[in-house]
Amino acid sequence: MQARSNNRELMLVYGNRDCRGCRSFHNLLRDPYISAILAKHLVILELNYDDDSDAGSEEAQALIRDTGGTVYGVPYYAIVSKTGRRKADSTFYQNGAGWSLGYPSNAERKKRFVQVISKACQLSHSDEQRFAGLVQELPAVLD
Repeated sequence: MQARSNNRELMLVYGNRDCRGCRSFHNLLRDPYISAILAKHLVILELNYDDDSDAGSEEAQALIRDTGGTVYGVPYYAIVSKTGRRKADSTFYQNGAGWSLGYPSNAERKKRFVQVISKACQLSHSDEQRFAGLVQELPAVLD
């Protein structure tokens, strides 16, 4: 696996092409400044549950379950350690219900997204500050 050979962890992203938030998250990962920070720590694998060529829903769901994740909505993402264990994911709980942070479209989701990435990747203070600034500048939803 590329993540292990490059001594980086895996960011598993699960979504579909008909989901506006999923397309926005896909574009976020390709932002040159954000991707430069993420690429230091992660190899990103995007799985589309509506596309058999990527993994198909059963295989993608099995991979997510195997890493200890549960999808409460898309886009779903998880940071998986080099040993195959889930370190963090986009799931959060509010009033007893599970939700996926999805695309960081508002101030609270942006804050949580930065926290998830920073903690899982152990970003340096300067990278965390730069990453947080870039995430704060993201539009509500891209397309």
